Formats: sequence, structure tokens, C-alpha cells
Amino acid sequence: LIAVTPKKRSGGIGRMMTVRAAQAARAHGAHAMYLEVRDGNAAALGLYAALRFVQVGRRRNYYRGGDGEYFDAITMRMPID
Repeated sequence: LIAVTPKKRSGGIGRMMTVRAAQAARAHGAHAMYLEVRDGNAAALGLYAALRFVQVGRRRNYYRGGDGEYFDAITMRMPID
């Protein structure tokens, strides 16, 4: 799980952690990384697109919001070989 507290977002921490996770995975022989992000999270989707993640699936009603509303999760993949 990679997460950044709201006060620290937009500072490059999420990018750095994702890149370092990819480097570690590649060093251990992985060929791809997968993640799930809440549909509508524009900042995260933009970051992942910039890192070459592409959408490969969707999980309907995966996340539950504080008001009881449900959100889809976008499943994404990034090649790391």
C-alpha cells in the first residue's frame, strides 16, 4: 500500500515511492506493477498516467465513501522491464 497524507500531497512523495517500488520490483525480477485507484481521483490518475500506467480493468463499487456512496476502482498496469 502506498499512500500520502493530504497535507503532503502534490510534493512528489507519491511519485518517488512509486518509482522506488518499481525499481525494487524490477531488481527482484518483476515485469509489471499493478495498482488500484479510486475512479475520479484526478491527481492520482494523472500521476499514474505520467508513470506509464494504463487502465486494464475496473472493479465496480470497490471503495465506500464516508457518506455511504460507492466508487469504482480503476485497475492499472505499468511495464517495468
